[in-house]
Amino acid sequence: RHVLRRARLQAERQAATGGGDKVDFLSLTESGNNNAPKCRIDWLRTSPLLSTTLAHVVGKSLALPWKTAQRLSCLATARLFYELPEFQQICVETVDGEQIVRMFNQPDKAINLAAVTVTSVLSSYRLSLNARNIVGEFLKHFYDLSATVIEGIAACGEGPYDLVARWLHTPDNGLPCETDFRCMISFIIGQCVCPPLAVVPSLEMEGQTPETGDGRGAPPVAECEPPPAALLDKLAYEIIKEEQRLKGAQVDGKGPLFSTILCHLLYSL
Repeated sequence: RHVLRRARLQAERQAATGGGDKVDFLSLTESGNNNAPKCRIDWLRTSPLLSTTLAHVVGKSLALPWKTAQRLSCLATARLFYELPEFQQICVETVDGEQIVRMFNQPDKAINLAAVTVTSVLSSYRLSLNARNIVGEFLKHFYDLSATVIEGIAACGEGPYDLVARWLHTPDNGLPCETDFRCMISFIIGQCVCPPLAVVPSLEMEGQTPETGDGRGAPPVAECEPPPAALLDKLAYEIIKEEQRLKGAQVDGKGPLFSTILCHLLYSL
């Protein structure tokens, strides 16, 4: 709706000024010239003070008994964590992972979705190699935060993976942003089963296990219980269901073979 409104206003402005050739404002790429709307955040990246302030604000907001503040705090953390390096350095100290874990058990699905979003970012973020990211204190705070949310979501419910299994069993249209919710839940299950390694940022190829000083590989950031067989059966069922949906959407045997949720389900399984 907003894109259509913007296109209409741009067309009316062009007609009023009578300038230049007509342009299809609904097209985001015009003959190699990218006219897509852009979010300008350089003013944030270049301001350590604003990034630090935001890191403290999201930490305080997360602890407030106010659902709107908790949702915004989680979503802001998920976005700003990979956008603002200064925010990343501070928020690992100001954000309480236990507060995020408590949000998983709330009956509000919108809060659940916000908590799942920030958990998917924290559990999968690969630190870049720079002087600040290899400091021991920062690494400890970051991996402790990751461990808290990974182990927390795996333990929520009456048994290991009980809550995420119930979310997967939720009927269609029973979750907000259902496809995205299920995608992230499937991905997080995989992160719980095979957590990332607590490695120091380096130039090593991703997937390799760098050796530590004692000759052993780096330990995982978290230790979760193995998933129950019923959850594995549910993942297999969802994979078959998604494959059948993709196959049914093909025309004359042509069409996509994979989807985002199928990739995440396969990763979990």
